[in-house]
Amino acid sequence: MNRFRMVSTAVAGCLLFSGCEVPTDPPILEQRWIVPIEETTLSVDQLLPAGVSVSGNSFSVSMDPFSTGQTLGAACGACAALNGLTAPAPAFSTSFDTSENLPADVTAATISSASIEIQIANGFSFDPIAA
Repeated sequence: MNRFRMVSTAVAGCLLFSGCEVPTDPPILEQRWIVPIEETTLSVDQLLPAGVSVSGNSFSVSMDPFSTGQTLGAACGACAALNGLTAPAPAFSTSFDTSENLPADVTAATISSASIEIQIANGFSFDPIAA
């Protein structure tokens, strides 16, 4: 009887395990970090370097003023011929070339808007555009 009980227990065990799937693949490990900063909110301007701020849909970069110089005589050679004459000023065009470094931690920027202030001092002993 003891043998019958052993065989019936073994058969019942085999029937129970035959319905189970034996995993053959290695286990998949998922790494999950739980850090107590879930309720911390950082705005974009808190992450920006000094001199850069949020301005609408773009960033605003504050830069120290810089200047370049050019004489009116170099820009308008024909103006010198009018020395002392009251005459319409001849048309002229010129360009300025200067560069300035961006603030620290800003590597590149695309200008969406800017402002420039141009001050002209003619350096002549007369006013070439006086009417």
